[in-house]
This record gives sequence, C-alpha cells and structure tokens, in this order.
Amino acid sequence: MPVDEKYQFTGEDARELERGHASWYGARFHGRRTASGENYDKYALTAAHKTLPFGTIVRVRSLALGREVDVRINDRGPFSPGRVIDVSQAAAEALGLVGAGIAEVSLNVANSPGDTTPSRSRKKSAPRRAARKPADPYRH
Repeated sequence: MPVDEKYQFTGEDARELERGHASWYGARFHGRRTASGENYDKYALTAAHKTLPFGTIVRVRSLALGREVDVRINDRGPFSPGRVIDVSQAAAEALGLVGAGIAEVSLNVANSPGDTTPSRSRKKSAPRRAARKPADPYRH
C-alpha cells in the first residue's frame, strides 16, 4: 500500500500530533462493524480518529494521570465536538478514564510511516514456496 505523504510525520510533528479530549466506547458497540471493515472488539487496544489512516499506531497519553497506551486506528470518529479520539474499553481502562468517561490527552504517532529510527525492527518474511499443483486424477 503506498504511503500518502501527508501522513508522514518527522521531526517536531512526530513528537506530538494532537491534544484534546478522549472518550471511549464499549459493550454497546462490541461486535459491530467499524469503518475499516473489521468488527469492534472492546478488549482490543484500538481507537477511532477522524483523519488518520487505518492501521496507524497512536500513543495516547492521559495528561492528568500520565498513563500511556498504544492503540491502532480502525474506526472513524469521534463525532462529539472537542474530542480528538475515541478509544476502546480496554484502552480506556489502561488510561484510567473509564470512570470519568472523558480525559484530556495528547496523541503521538508511535510508528509513523516516515520513521526510520533504528528502534523499529522490520521482520523479513520467509520466501514463499510455489504451490504444488494437485495430481490430475484422469492422468495415468
């Protein structure tokens, strides 16, 4: 999949992407289809963002508690004014925002597409073998 240049974050942009309020969604949406086409899992560390590409890993940091969690963007939203991200129930629990419902957060792109730092390890996949053709049952 080609990388869109507007989603490459380097330098200062890679440090902090956005600040604002985070909210969460849980049981009511569990199992429903997300905008990316996968089913929402309240136990997974996922989130909804208005513009980031699906699959982007975002580090969400609670400014009040200092807790952080990495989430994968797999849905669109939030649709309430002033909110920058909706996190899954599991992410909300990790951030400590289940009781409050909303928290002030900062968003950082954890592994931006343009990031070439050595800390990112890329695992090479094993070469694929050619599939064998099934034997022709009519051939003797």
